[in-house]
Amino acid sequence: MGYCSGNIESHKPGNKLRPIISQIPTPTYGIAKQLCTILTPYVPVTYSLHSATDFLDILKTNNAIGTIASLDVESLFTSIPIQRTINYIIGRIYNNTNSAKLPMLESILRSLLHCCPREVFSKFEKPEIYCRYIDDIFIKTTHNEDISLLENYLQDASSLTFTIENSLEGSMPFLDILVTQQQEKFDTDTYVNPTNTGQCMNVFVP
Repeated sequence: MGYCSGNIESHKPGNKLRPIISQIPTPTYGIAKQLCTILTPYVPVTYSLHSATDFLDILKTNNAIGTIASLDVESLFTSIPIQRTINYIIGRIYNNTNSAKLPMLESILRSLLHCCPREVFSKFEKPEIYCRYIDDIFIKTTHNEDISLLENYLQDASSLTFTIENSLEGSMPFLDILVTQQQEKFDTDTYVNPTNTGQCMNVFVP
């Protein structure tokens, strides 16, 4: 059985609880790890970032002329349409002429994809501290209308809800980086959330 815990979002109004589920103790954890290895070669990487270093490299090779903004997915992991996502994965692997066919029956892969997100039970036992994934998209465009068009397109294509954060006086945070437009180049600095007190707490996890 997995463990459900939560972190208080002290940087957001209302200090809501961010639910976190650890599936490590569950039977499906091993299946999920194997699926990750199997599916990784089929994941499009053209517009994906592996680290903040990749993002910095992109900024160095792009001029700063235009408008910058960030699209953020609301409640990403609890909003993903599971069945639609599974159908997309199956289509990309078995109906894509540009990739090698997987030596596994489609019905077996579909069953494995179905059980990992749906057949997991979790319980809340004690507070834990975990890292979270970043689900933002950084955008640079010459027209503000392009950002709204992209937001509408992504929402229609994915059934997810997006919020837009526009730059303030040419600056905005993305990942842990503060991006600032300076004429024809981007300046970057480390971003620290205004609510960060600089304090930390040691935690023992048995």
